[in-house]
Amino acid sequence: MTGKTGVWLVGGRGSVATTATLGAAAVRGGLAAPLVLDLARFATRAHEAGELGALGALGFYFKDPVGTDEHRLAAQYDLLRTWATRWGT
Repeated sequence: MTGKTGVWLVGGRGSVATTATLGAAAVRGGLAAPLVLDLARFATRAHEAGELGALGALGFYFKDPVGTDEHRLAAQYDLLRTWATRWGT
């Protein structure tokens, strides 16, 4: 292995290809690990609490969030903090 990260996208162009390529590089470099761990922990807590489907409070982590119409970053962060404090997180 050469230690290089490769991405092959069939039909991927423009922002999709760029996002996938940068995402793969971030994962390889360890930059995405904390985000993935946060999402896994929040999803686990939500599952344990019986929450199913789209978790709008996690919109803070995504460019185009599902489960909420809120797109202002500060408002998304407030929603996440309020949602997470229910479990003392």
